Amino acid sequence: MGRDNKYHVSFIGSGNVAFHLAKNMDASGVIIDEIYSPNRDNRELLAKALNAKAIESLASITATSDFYIIAVPDDKVKEVVSSLPPVKGVVAHTSGITPMSVISSRFKNSGVFYPLQTFSKQREVNIATVPFCIEGNTEAAAEKLTALAGKLSRNINAVNSHERKNLHLAAVFVSNFVNHLYHTANTLVEESGLSFDLLLPLIEEVAAKVKTLSPEAAQTGPARRNDKNSIKMHREMLNPHPDFKALYDLITRQIIKQYHE
Repeated sequence: MGRDNKYHVSFIGSGNVAFHLAKNMDASGVIIDEIYSPNRDNRELLAKALNAKAIESLASITATSDFYIIAVPDDKVKEVVSSLPPVKGVVAHTSGITPMSVISSRFKNSGVFYPLQTFSKQREVNIATVPFCIEGNTEAAAEKLTALAGKLSRNINAVNSHERKNLHLAAVFVSNFVNHLYHTANTLVEESGLSFDLLLPLIEEVAAKVKTLSPEAAQTGPARRNDKNSIKMHREMLNPHPDFKALYDLITRQIIKQYHE
């Protein structure tokens, strides 16, 4: 901690993840020292909101922060790590798929600070419920990152790089892929002159069900029942959308295989 007995953090990145982490850290009493981003408008806007310093070069980043959080797209982590000058604080990235070795090979105090959640600047997130997956290259680094995560969330987990990589893949299925299915459904209902809002209670109930039932037990629908007539009708309806039809066929076959073969 700094001389003021508060954690000091510098952020590399100003996108969705950096935006939410930095703002919530600031609200919890953490001092945000600096914000670096190649996007001038983003870094200056975020820095101003947090009374932090916006910097335009990684080479000029302060050497006195307790933590350096690299919150950039997965494919940019290695580039940032190679460009970051030597610092004494703990350097951690927020990537789900990037192994810790990418960062620990260069910094002796390093780790991973991965929040398992989807973030958009336009929407608030209850950070206290977000699972934080923590890994450190030393026990001391892991303890420090765990303590920092504790300023934000009640849900903190020690997760190694192999486990985190599998979590990231699973997260793509339950978040990114499911959201793409929402987009597909939205296209279909709008073509009928209806509103996607009609589907919201169903979406909410499915999400609620898997809190008390396993996904296997919660499955319903024509493919679960192997209702060939309904499936045939659906496929005919999707003829104008061959890509949607291919997606429908793939998922339908998977469900039938699981429950009826």
